[in-house]
Amino acid sequence: MARRLGADPAGDSDPRSHAVIVATLGCVEADLMAWTSSDQPQALATILDRAIEAPFRP
Repeated sequence: MARRLGADPAGDSDPRSHAVIVATLGCVEADLMAWTSSDQPQALATILDRAIEAPFRP
């Protein structure tokens, strides 16, 4: 991830790669919570797409 962002993979001074990874894991956690608490079955991928898109859509 760090290389894709143009950061040093061995360095900890650039928080971008950590932020992307933690945000993604948060979306997965929200996805699983929504999936297990829903009365109506939905595909995990559909819920995950909604979670990941949340910061970019109203």
